[in-house]
Amino acid sequence: MLLKNTEVARYLTDLSTAGQSARIADAQARQEFWTGVMLDPTAKMLDRLKASELLGRCQGDFIERLKLTGNADAPLAINVKFVGPE
Repeated sequence: MLLKNTEVARYLTDLSTAGQSARIADAQARQEFWTGVMLDPTAKMLDRLKASELLGRCQGDFIERLKLTGNADAPLAINVKFVGPE
């Protein structure tokens, strides 16, 4: 039987993996898609804004940065307040 041949089995596995990879968008493809939607004047404004937001998120535009300082002799106390659904 052909499936018992290791070369044939490996070839079929490679074909299957290649087919799956072609169907999954990578970061570059997603960014190109979102950019296309954002710049499309015929798209709904809500869709264009969402595409803009997704682009900003994937590029790290909305990362919250904290600067922590404290006394060198005392332990640093951090208070975190979560905002949003619990």
